[in-house]
Amino acid sequence: METLDNKNQAVRLAVSATRGTSTLQPEAFSRIGEASSLEGMGQLSIRHITAADLDLEKMRLEGAMTRLKYRQEDNEKQRQHEERMAQLRLQARSRSIGEELRELFQPQNQYALFFFCFIFIHVIYTAKELAFYFITKHHLFCFVLLLYFLCKKIFLDCKGQKN
Repeated sequence: METLDNKNQAVRLAVSATRGTSTLQPEAFSRIGEASSLEGMGQLSIRHITAADLDLEKMRLEGAMTRLKYRQEDNEKQRQHEERMAQLRLQARSRSIGEELRELFQPQNQYALFFFCFIFIHVIYTAKELAFYFITKHHLFCFVLLLYFLCKKIFLDCKGQKN
């Protein structure tokens, strides 16, 4: 009888392997559960446990251990990420806007310094050219604007001396 059971299981494994289906049959799980429950009572029978059942149980346990290992690694990575984000939030809160701007404009290397100088020089040059262009095209408007600010300054100075 024992050899018939083993032959039937071997045939099922071969058929499922040729079909491409899973070799983990429900009866293998029931036999493993049955074997573990009988083992506790001391009534374990050798004919119920085969090498395939032991291999299946070993593979199942290895899979469970692998899943636990990866879950532990993921939890550790998540914890480290949360710690880093908390540190960044604390650093961001502790710095003022002036410190952040100073850090932003402080060059990291010589190429960044060259780039900042290049931009600064071109901004000054462009502003100067725009001012001269505006003066040459609208010289009358600039003259009136200059007179307005001059009169305003004189008026405020006179008013300040009377008080």
